[in-house]
Amino acid sequence: MLREAAQIRAQGYAISDGELEEGLISLSVPVRDHFDKTRLALVVSQFTNLGSTEDFVREVLSHAQNAADDISMTYADYLRHSA
Repeated sequence: MLREAAQIRAQGYAISDGELEEGLISLSVPVRDHFDKTRLALVVSQFTNLGSTEDFVREVLSHAQNAADDISMTYADYLRHSA
């Protein structure tokens, strides 16, 4: 499990292929705070009958990472100004 966590951290995203619910692929990317610590995750899911895991990751990953980066900036600004 520690090896898998290290791999996920290194690649910057996690995939669940039927682990949470049969027939569902999920991809999660970190949302970070103003100290660059992961505090939340953005999760995007798709039913497995709509395509392969590889296609899903290829089509969704960069969009999810960009959205998580935008959310991280807004979240960090909020935390900096509310302290």
